[in-house]
Order: sequence, then C-alpha cells, then structure tokens
Amino acid sequence: LVCAGPMKINYKQNNMTFWRKVKVTDSRGTLSSNRMDVAFDPETRKIKEITAIGQATVRLPTKGG
Repeated sequence: LVCAGPMKINYKQNNMTFWRKVKVTDSRGTLSSNRMDVAFDPETRKIKEITAIGQATVRLPTKGG
C-alpha cells in the first residue's frame, strides 16, 4: 500500500485511514482512490475490509501477461 498523504491509525477501533493517491496492489489487481479506510479483525489483526472513497478505480491483471 502506498499513499501521498497522511495516515491515521486507531488501535481501539481496529482501523486505519490513508489519504491522497492511495494504491494497494496484489496478485488480484490494483485498487486506487483518494482515500482508503482499512478495518482489521481485532483477534487476528488481519485486514477485514477496505473501503475506497473518492475516484475509486479497480484494475484487474490481463490474461496471458
């Protein structure tokens, strides 16, 4: 995950917020937006949900390349 702006972590509510040109990439594709709210499972501390806000785009990898 990369972003051009600040990041806010709220440990008590198990979430993080990223601002400005936020992009997350994995083998399934790329999600980009102006802001992303990330919620974590309080027990496993793994990502439970990502909410993309503002000019959200999804790019899927092309087949065969």
